[in-house]
Amino acid sequence: MTLCQEFWNLAVINGRFESNGGFQVPCFEAIAYGTRVIGWDYVTGGGTNLADGTNGYYMPCSTIFPNSSNGTNYVATLMSGSPGNAFLQTLRAHLLPSTVYTFSVAIGMRDTSDVFGGYQLDLLAGGVSVGTTSGTAATLNALAGGSAMGEFITVSCVVTTAVLVASNQQLAIRITKIDGAGTYLDFNNVQVTSQLTPYGRWQQEYFGASTNYNPALGIYEYSPTVPASLPDADPNGDGQDNWVAYLTGDNPLDSNSVFKIASFTMATNGWFTFTWQSVGGKSYQVQFSDGDAGGGFNGAFTTIATVFTDPDPAGTPGTMSFTDDYTLTDGPPAHANRYYRVSLY
Repeated sequence: MTLCQEFWNLAVINGRFESNGGFQVPCFEAIAYGTRVIGWDYVTGGGTNLADGTNGYYMPCSTIFPNSSNGTNYVATLMSGSPGNAFLQTLRAHLLPSTVYTFSVAIGMRDTSDVFGGYQLDLLAGGVSVGTTSGTAATLNALAGGSAMGEFITVSCVVTTAVLVASNQQLAIRITKIDGAGTYLDFNNVQVTSQLTPYGRWQQEYFGASTNYNPALGIYEYSPTVPASLPDADPNGDGQDNWVAYLTGDNPLDSNSVFKIASFTMATNGWFTFTWQSVGGKSYQVQFSDGDAGGGFNGAFTTIATVFTDPDPAGTPGTMSFTDDYTLTDGPPAHANRYYRVSLY
């Protein structure tokens, strides 16, 4: 499945718990305990059995949430029961590489004597948690900057995936009440969003328009699993893989766009000048080595303190040069030879 489709399929079904409907009277005069909440399953801590306790949804009111702007939206609730009871929903999407997922939930703290049971959010892929966050009443109070009593506080679980992930891992979300009997967990406004990582955006820029044309949508859909876009691939055959091209700002599809020293000359006065292929906005450092006592290469380099930044607009191919007039390199070579290299700053 392609990226455009996967991002759309992150929509949470009944994330504001309004699909069931049916209540006109707010608060506990109209609470649906044990009623199936559309789009969700009640599960135990192991995730295989139906949760016990008194679970469902209701319409909150100003008596319980006087400081909330939640209005008449419905609220899901896990009441009493065993520790680890949860709401679970399987999404119509699979885990993608080079992606940042944000799973957010508004957690409510009642302005009553009821005991808050703590919360845990898990983003699951293939049934296994790939990211989690949890908290207590103290956590919500801290997020509220004082007291969270009578309001809803949004908490988030953020997951950044690697550039390579196993395929066909279906995503799911789980909202767990940590404590058991005599406690509650109220929540609302469940959302999952995603965006590409910087490397993912780079993959999309260079490889997105050449694959997976969807005639129904009239667009090219990008798959971050295209082999040529992976970090260790070298699609232009310049000897530097995609990860190097990403860091240096070079074009991975152009074999002439490569980070290297392009020319080297020596003046009659003994000064060396060399030029390297640069990219606008990137900064570089020059390093030099006089080698061993016999002038042979020994890999021991000294970095010149000056940082060289390409002044051209960001991403523009260009060149930069350095002339060794000995003012920055502690004088002429000590053993006749001098070696140079350039690194990203």
